[in-house]
Formats: sequence, structure tokens, C-alpha cells
Amino acid sequence: LRQLTAPLARDRKLAAPGDPVLAAVFLDRARAFHRGAQIGASIALAPTLHLLAISCELGLKAHLLGHGWTDDALVRDIRHDLVRALDEARQLGLPAPGRPLTDFIKSLGPAYAVHRIDALVAGGYACDIGAVLCETTQLLDAVAACLSPAMPGAATLPTSSSPSA
Repeated sequence: LRQLTAPLARDRKLAAPGDPVLAAVFLDRARAFHRGAQIGASIALAPTLHLLAISCELGLKAHLLGHGWTDDALVRDIRHDLVRALDEARQLGLPAPGRPLTDFIKSLGPAYAVHRIDALVAGGYACDIGAVLCETTQLLDAVAACLSPAMPGAATLPTSSSPSA
């Protein structure tokens, strides 16, 4: 039954007005954590990865809040699951992030959800931190564009290999 009703629930979320004020707060906080990750990138990997994961979580949740999700539903259904948050945001019109950020979310997300980033790094996890920082900036910009009343859903998310404007 859940599989049959999931598309209906998603359609209701698409039609729901969302909470633009709370979405803007989440997006603002996402950008603040991203700035912290930029500062820490050359200092320590594990804390930087944690800040980036928080930035992604808040950015994706901002998109969901802007498209009908409630804060209670995020707490109950998404929690700290970056993979699910990305999947839900994509289904609600967020453009796909580039490979570096997609790989980051898929590989680091499960450790982040259970507060095990330090153990992941101690086990040898590595990523192209510069590419992930760049892709996260683009993700947050795409969320902002999707939330903008002047450009609803018109965001594009360039990949790190795209020429910059």
C-alpha cells in the first residue's frame, strides 16, 4: 500500500505551498556551515567533512521545506539521511548534483547519519574536497533558485567540469 500511495503523497507535496520562511532559514544555515567547511578544508579533514555534510543536509531540507514538507516530517522521515534527502529533493525538482557531490553523499552519508565520520576518515576515506566544496556551492545555489518566486523550479546545477560563467 505504501508503494501505491507514495506517488500520491509526492504529488500533494509538489502542490503544497511549503514554508518559504523556514526554508530560507535552513538555506542560510547551510551556507554558514559551508563557509566553515571552506575555512577548515586545509586544516582537518574529518571536521570539514562533517561541516559539509551538515551543509548538504540543511540545503536539501530547505528544498524539501519549500516544496511542502514540514519540519516534523523532516525530523520523522529524513532525520540525517543525506541519500534519502537527495532522492526526495530530486523527485521534487532539484537538479542532479555533479559526480563529486553525488559520490560524497552516497559514501559519507551513511557514516554521517550515525555520527561515524571520524571512524570513516580513520579508515582511509578520502575525497576531492575542493570539488565537493564547489559542488556544494552549486547545490545551495540551485536550492535558492528553486525557492525563488521569480524562478520556481528553473534551477540548473552545473557540474564541476562545466565552464563557469
